[in-house]
Amino acid sequence: MKDPRIQYRLKIRPSAWAFATIAILVQAAAWNTNTNLLYLISSALVSFLVVGFVLALVSLRGVQVWREAPSAVHREDPFGISILVTNTRRRLSLRSLRVMGRINAEDGGAYIPALPAGETAHARLSAVFPTRGVHPLCPVVVKSGWPLGLFERTLTRSDSAEVVVYPKVRTVRIGTLDELQGIGGTPSVSEGESDEFFSLRDYVPCDDLRRISWRVSARVGHLIVRNLEPSTAHNILIGLDTRYVEGAEDFERHFEDAIDLAASLALTFLNRHYSVAVTTPDARIALGDGSSHALKIFDMLARVSPLDPDRV
Repeated sequence: MKDPRIQYRLKIRPSAWAFATIAILVQAAAWNTNTNLLYLISSALVSFLVVGFVLALVSLRGVQVWREAPSAVHREDPFGISILVTNTRRRLSLRSLRVMGRINAEDGGAYIPALPAGETAHARLSAVFPTRGVHPLCPVVVKSGWPLGLFERTLTRSDSAEVVVYPKVRTVRIGTLDELQGIGGTPSVSEGESDEFFSLRDYVPCDDLRRISWRVSARVGHLIVRNLEPSTAHNILIGLDTRYVEGAEDFERHFEDAIDLAASLALTFLNRHYSVAVTTPDARIALGDGSSHALKIFDMLARVSPLDPDRV
Protein backbone atom coordinates (compact mmCIF):
# COMPACT_ATOMS: atom_id res chain seq x y z
CA MET A 1 0.00 0.00 0.00
CA LYS A 2 1.32 3.41 -0.95
CA ASP A 3 2.33 5.66 1.95
CA PRO A 4 0.37 8.94 1.62
CA ARG A 5 3.23 10.78 3.32
CA ILE A 6 5.61 9.97 0.45
CA GLN A 7 5.47 11.79 -2.87
CA TYR A 8 7.60 11.36 -5.98
CA ARG A 9 8.45 13.99 -8.55
CA LEU A 10 10.49 13.94 -11.73
CA LYS A 11 12.34 17.04 -12.87
CA ILE A 12 13.78 17.55 -16.34
CA ARG A 13 17.27 18.95 -16.09
CA PRO A 14 18.71 21.47 -18.60
CA SER A 15 20.98 18.73 -19.95
CA ALA A 16 17.89 16.74 -20.99
CA TRP A 17 16.47 19.75 -22.83
CA ALA A 18 19.81 20.18 -24.59
CA PHE A 19 19.81 16.52 -25.65
CA ALA A 20 16.22 16.81 -26.86
CA THR A 21 17.04 19.94 -28.89
CA ILE A 22 20.05 18.28 -30.48
CA ALA A 23 17.99 15.16 -31.27
CA ILE A 24 15.31 17.28 -32.96
CA LEU A 25 17.89 19.18 -35.02
CA VAL A 26 19.65 15.98 -36.09
CA GLN A 27 16.30 14.39 -36.98
CA ALA A 28 15.35 17.44 -39.04
CA ALA A 29 18.70 17.30 -40.84
CA ALA A 30 18.18 13.57 -41.50
CA TRP A 31 14.77 14.27 -43.07
CA ASN A 32 16.20 17.03 -45.26
CA THR A 33 19.28 15.10 -46.41
CA ASN A 34 17.92 11.56 -46.14
CA THR A 35 21.26 10.49 -44.64
CA ASN A 36 21.27 7.18 -42.81
CA LEU A 37 24.06 8.27 -40.49
CA LEU A 38 22.00 11.20 -39.23
CA TYR A 39 19.02 8.89 -38.69
CA LEU A 40 21.28 6.62 -36.66
CA ILE A 41 22.61 9.52 -34.56
CA SER A 42 19.13 10.95 -33.89
CA SER A 43 17.89 7.49 -32.91
CA ALA A 44 20.78 7.10 -30.48
CA LEU A 45 20.03 10.49 -28.90
CA VAL A 46 16.35 9.68 -28.51
CA SER A 47 17.18 6.26 -27.08
CA PHE A 48 19.55 7.91 -24.62
CA LEU A 49 16.74 10.21 -23.45
CA VAL A 50 14.23 7.36 -23.14
CA VAL A 51 16.65 5.15 -21.19
CA GLY A 52 17.50 8.04 -18.87
CA PHE A 53 13.81 8.75 -18.27
CA VAL A 54 12.94 5.12 -17.46
CA LEU A 55 15.92 4.64 -15.16
CA ALA A 56 15.13 7.90 -13.35
CA LEU A 57 11.56 6.72 -12.72
CA VAL A 58 12.77 3.60 -10.90
CA SER A 59 15.91 5.10 -9.35
CA LEU A 60 14.37 5.73 -5.89
CA ARG A 61 12.11 2.70 -5.68
CA GLY A 62 12.65 0.72 -2.53
CA VAL A 63 13.96 3.73 -0.57
CA GLN A 64 12.77 4.21 3.01
CA VAL A 65 13.50 7.38 4.97
CA TRP A 66 13.33 8.18 8.70
CA ARG A 67 14.25 11.35 10.55
CA GLU A 68 15.37 11.75 14.15
CA ALA A 69 15.38 15.25 15.64
CA PRO A 70 15.38 16.58 19.22
CA SER A 71 11.97 17.55 20.58
CA ALA A 72 13.33 20.75 22.10
CA VAL A 73 16.41 22.97 21.78
CA HIS A 74 17.47 26.42 22.93
CA ARG A 75 17.39 29.43 20.66
CA GLU A 76 20.61 29.99 18.68
CA ASP A 77 22.06 26.67 19.88
CA PRO A 78 23.16 24.32 17.07
CA PHE A 79 21.56 20.88 17.11
CA GLY A 80 21.79 17.74 15.01
CA ILE A 81 19.22 16.04 12.80
CA SER A 82 19.76 12.43 11.79
CA ILE A 83 18.24 11.06 8.60
CA LEU A 84 18.32 7.32 7.92
CA VAL A 85 18.06 6.21 4.29
CA THR A 86 17.53 2.50 3.70
CA ASN A 87 17.81 0.68 0.38
CA THR A 88 15.34 -2.20 0.63
CA ARG A 89 16.27 -3.64 -2.76
CA ARG A 90 17.81 -7.09 -2.88
CA ARG A 91 20.31 -6.54 -5.67
CA LEU A 92 20.46 -3.02 -7.10
CA SER A 93 22.34 -0.29 -5.30
CA LEU A 94 21.52 3.41 -5.16
CA ARG A 95 23.97 6.11 -6.14
CA SER A 96 24.41 9.85 -5.97
CA LEU A 97 21.79 10.71 -3.35
CA ARG A 98 21.29 14.22 -1.99
CA VAL A 99 19.45 14.26 1.37
CA MET A 100 17.79 17.35 2.83
CA GLY A 101 15.54 17.77 5.85
CA ARG A 102 16.51 20.70 8.03
CA ILE A 103 14.62 23.91 8.78
CA ASN A 104 13.59 24.82 5.25
CA ALA A 105 13.87 23.43 1.76
CA GLU A 106 16.63 25.86 0.77
CA ASP A 107 19.12 24.49 3.29
CA GLY A 108 21.96 22.39 2.00
CA GLY A 109 21.95 18.70 2.74
CA ALA A 110 24.16 15.64 2.94
CA TYR A 111 25.53 13.65 0.00
CA ILE A 112 25.50 9.85 -0.16
CA PRO A 113 27.68 8.63 -3.05
CA ALA A 114 26.48 5.02 -2.93
CA LEU A 115 24.02 2.90 -0.96
CA PRO A 116 24.31 -0.87 -1.54
CA ALA A 117 21.26 -3.12 -1.53
CA GLY A 118 19.90 -3.93 1.92
CA GLU A 119 21.99 -1.32 3.73
CA THR A 120 21.23 1.92 5.58
CA ALA A 121 23.07 5.22 5.31
CA HIS A 122 23.15 7.69 8.18
CA ALA A 123 23.11 11.36 7.15
CA ARG A 124 23.65 13.91 9.91
CA LEU A 125 22.64 17.53 9.41
CA SER A 126 23.07 20.51 11.70
CA ALA A 127 20.62 23.38 12.16
CA VAL A 128 20.02 26.46 14.29
CA PHE A 129 16.75 28.20 15.12
CA PRO A 130 17.21 31.97 15.56
CA THR A 131 13.78 32.46 17.15
CA ARG A 132 11.97 30.64 19.93
CA GLY A 133 8.57 29.01 19.60
CA VAL A 134 7.23 25.81 18.09
CA HIS A 135 8.79 25.27 14.67
CA PRO A 136 7.82 22.46 12.25
CA LEU A 137 10.60 20.84 10.28
CA CYS A 138 10.44 20.80 6.52
CA PRO A 139 9.75 17.45 4.80
CA VAL A 140 12.65 15.07 4.23
CA VAL A 141 13.77 15.22 0.59
CA VAL A 142 15.94 12.67 -1.22
CA LYS A 143 17.13 13.59 -4.73
CA SER A 144 19.00 11.61 -7.32
CA GLY A 145 20.06 12.33 -10.90
CA TRP A 146 21.53 8.87 -11.37
CA PRO A 147 22.35 7.26 -13.75
CA LEU A 148 22.60 9.66 -16.72
CA GLY A 149 22.08 13.03 -15.05
CA LEU A 150 19.35 14.06 -17.50
CA PHE A 151 16.43 13.75 -15.06
CA GLU A 152 16.21 14.32 -11.33
CA ARG A 153 14.01 12.02 -9.27
CA THR A 154 12.80 13.43 -5.94
CA LEU A 155 11.31 11.57 -2.98
CA THR A 156 9.56 13.78 -0.42
CA ARG A 157 8.46 12.35 2.91
CA SER A 158 6.23 14.57 5.02
CA ASP A 159 5.83 14.09 8.75
CA SER A 160 4.61 16.04 11.75
CA ALA A 161 8.06 16.59 13.24
CA GLU A 162 8.37 19.86 15.14
CA VAL A 163 10.91 21.33 17.52
CA VAL A 164 10.08 23.44 20.56
CA VAL A 165 12.68 26.20 20.70
CA TYR A 166 13.34 27.34 24.27
CA PRO A 167 14.59 30.82 25.18
CA LYS A 168 18.31 31.40 25.17
CA VAL A 169 19.83 30.78 28.61
CA ARG A 170 22.55 33.17 29.75
CA THR A 171 24.77 33.40 32.82
CA VAL A 172 23.06 35.38 35.58
CA ARG A 173 24.61 36.66 38.79
CA ILE A 174 22.27 36.54 41.79
CA GLY A 175 24.74 37.49 44.51
CA THR A 176 22.79 40.66 45.31
CA LEU A 177 19.60 38.68 45.72
CA ASP A 178 21.32 36.25 48.07
CA GLU A 179 22.18 39.14 50.36
CA LEU A 180 18.55 40.15 50.77
CA GLN A 181 16.89 39.12 54.01
CA GLY A 182 14.94 35.89 53.66
CA ILE A 183 16.59 34.89 50.36
CA GLY A 184 19.90 33.38 51.39
CA GLY A 185 22.29 33.03 54.26
CA THR A 186 21.61 31.07 57.42
CA PRO A 187 18.05 29.79 57.66
CA SER A 188 16.02 31.30 60.48
CA VAL A 189 13.61 29.47 62.75
CA SER A 190 9.96 30.02 61.98
CA GLU A 191 7.04 29.50 64.29
CA GLY A 192 4.53 29.69 61.44
CA GLU A 193 3.86 27.51 58.43
CA SER A 194 7.02 25.83 57.19
CA ASP A 195 8.08 22.95 55.01
CA GLU A 196 11.72 21.94 55.61
CA PHE A 197 13.36 20.34 58.68
CA PHE A 198 15.83 22.55 60.57
CA SER A 199 16.39 21.24 64.12
CA LEU A 200 14.86 19.61 67.24
CA ARG A 201 14.01 21.28 70.55
CA ASP A 202 12.02 20.64 73.73
CA TYR A 203 8.28 21.12 73.65
CA VAL A 204 6.90 24.33 75.14
CA PRO A 205 3.23 25.13 75.77
CA CYS A 206 1.30 26.42 72.75
CA ASP A 207 3.52 24.52 70.26
CA ASP A 208 1.62 22.93 67.41
CA LEU A 209 1.03 19.30 68.31
CA ARG A 210 1.48 18.33 64.66
CA ARG A 211 5.16 19.26 64.97
CA ILE A 212 5.87 16.81 67.79
CA SER A 213 8.35 14.10 66.86
CA TRP A 214 6.77 11.15 68.63
CA ARG A 215 9.60 8.68 67.93
CA VAL A 216 12.27 10.97 69.38
CA SER A 217 9.99 11.89 72.29
CA ALA A 218 9.48 8.23 73.15
CA ARG A 219 13.23 7.63 73.06
CA VAL A 220 14.23 10.55 75.32
CA GLY A 221 11.20 10.42 77.64
CA HIS A 222 9.82 13.91 77.07
CA LEU A 223 8.17 15.81 74.22
CA ILE A 224 10.39 16.97 71.36
CA VAL A 225 9.19 19.18 68.49
CA ARG A 226 10.67 19.87 65.08
CA ASN A 227 11.89 23.32 64.08
CA LEU A 228 11.32 23.98 60.40
CA GLU A 229 12.76 26.54 58.04
CA PRO A 230 10.44 29.22 56.71
CA SER A 231 8.53 28.02 53.71
CA THR A 232 9.53 31.15 51.79
CA ALA A 233 13.25 30.74 52.41
CA HIS A 234 13.82 28.95 49.10
CA ASN A 235 10.83 30.00 47.03
CA ILE A 236 11.15 32.33 44.05
CA LEU A 237 8.33 33.81 41.99
CA ILE A 238 9.31 35.24 38.60
CA GLY A 239 6.72 37.57 37.12
CA LEU A 240 6.79 38.34 33.40
CA ASP A 241 4.60 41.10 31.95
CA THR A 242 3.84 40.06 28.37
CA ARG A 243 1.46 42.88 27.49
CA TYR A 244 2.26 44.70 24.28
CA VAL A 245 3.37 48.33 24.69
CA GLU A 246 2.13 50.49 21.86
CA GLY A 247 4.80 52.74 20.42
CA ALA A 248 7.66 51.16 22.36
CA GLU A 249 10.94 51.34 20.49
CA ASP A 250 12.32 47.95 19.43
CA PHE A 251 9.65 46.19 21.51
CA GLU A 252 10.21 42.73 20.01
CA ARG A 253 13.90 42.66 20.86
CA HIS A 254 13.28 43.82 24.44
CA PHE A 255 10.45 41.30 24.74
CA GLU A 256 12.75 38.43 23.73
CA ASP A 257 15.46 39.69 26.09
CA ALA A 258 12.95 39.67 28.96
CA ILE A 259 11.94 36.07 28.19
CA ASP A 260 15.61 35.04 27.99
CA LEU A 261 16.21 36.71 31.37
CA ALA A 262 13.23 34.95 32.96
CA ALA A 263 14.45 31.57 31.69
CA SER A 264 18.02 32.28 32.83
CA LEU A 265 16.89 33.33 36.30
CA ALA A 266 14.66 30.28 36.65
CA LEU A 267 17.45 27.88 35.72
CA THR A 268 19.97 29.67 37.97
CA PHE A 269 17.71 29.45 41.01
CA LEU A 270 16.73 25.85 40.27
CA ASN A 271 20.41 24.90 40.08
CA ARG A 272 20.81 26.39 43.55
CA HIS A 273 17.97 24.21 44.89
CA TYR A 274 15.31 26.91 45.03
CA SER A 275 11.65 26.27 44.28
CA VAL A 276 10.64 28.47 41.36
CA ALA A 277 7.29 29.63 40.03
CA VAL A 278 6.74 31.66 36.86
CA THR A 279 3.66 33.73 36.10
CA THR A 280 2.47 35.81 33.16
CA PRO A 281 -0.89 37.54 32.62
CA ASP A 282 -2.28 34.44 30.88
CA ALA A 283 -0.22 31.50 32.18
CA ARG A 284 1.38 30.18 35.34
CA ILE A 285 3.81 27.48 36.39
CA ALA A 286 3.42 26.55 40.05
CA LEU A 287 6.30 26.17 42.48
CA GLY A 288 8.57 23.27 41.74
CA ASP A 289 12.18 22.24 41.60
CA GLY A 290 14.55 20.00 39.68
CA SER A 291 15.44 19.60 36.03
CA SER A 292 11.96 18.42 35.01
CA HIS A 293 10.49 21.62 36.42
CA ALA A 294 13.01 23.65 34.43
CA LEU A 295 11.76 21.98 31.24
CA LYS A 296 8.18 22.92 32.14
CA ILE A 297 9.22 26.54 32.56
CA PHE A 298 11.20 26.54 29.30
CA ASP A 299 8.25 25.03 27.43
CA MET A 300 5.90 27.68 28.80
CA LEU A 301 8.27 30.52 27.93
CA ALA A 302 8.82 29.10 24.45
CA ARG A 303 5.11 29.55 23.72
CA VAL A 304 4.68 33.02 25.21
CA SER A 305 3.65 35.81 22.85
CA PRO A 306 2.81 39.49 23.39
CA LEU A 307 -0.72 40.11 24.62
CA ASP A 308 -3.12 42.85 23.67
CA PRO A 309 -3.36 44.97 26.88
CA ASP A 310 -7.05 45.69 26.20
CA ARG A 311 -7.87 41.98 26.39
CA VAL A 312 -6.03 41.20 29.60
